[in-house]
Amino acid sequence: MRILVISDTHRNNEPVLRVLDEVGMPDMVVHCGDIMGSEYFFERVFDCPIVMVTGNNDFLGSLKANEEFDLCGHHFWVNHGHKYGVYYDRKDLMKAAHDRGADVVFYGHTHVPLIEYDDELKVYAINPGSVGYPRQDNHKPSYLIVEIDQNNELHFSINFL
Repeated sequence: MRILVISDTHRNNEPVLRVLDEVGMPDMVVHCGDIMGSEYFFERVFDCPIVMVTGNNDFLGSLKANEEFDLCGHHFWVNHGHKYGVYYDRKDLMKAAHDRGADVVFYGHTHVPLIEYDDELKVYAINPGSVGYPRQDNHKPSYLIVEIDQNNELHFSINFL
């Protein structure tokens, strides 16, 4: 099972097509918010299940602030992160994920890719960065691939265009 996780496209969809060319069709797509009205684009381009949440720049539309799903023995939570102070630390976000029974939370907002694990809570906080408007030092568009192997173990890789 291969999941493509992206965030903060802000209606800049051309890099999404480049990601698709690079990785091929995933088994699932997760978008962590700030889609800004491009939901139809994602539904048209990807021939797989798509989970999308609203971000702080998504003012119209019917997306929810939170989505949860179970896959291969893992409980995933998707939230943009802006209401949890993710610029400063992910402690509140990871606690909220733990309280929901999630072992992985995907979030965006910072435009900076990050994979973080809390040993005490047993929760991963995963930010794919931004494929449209990156802010980390190298300013390269980023996305994340989650591979779930035959033993249902999770493998995360941050990738750059």
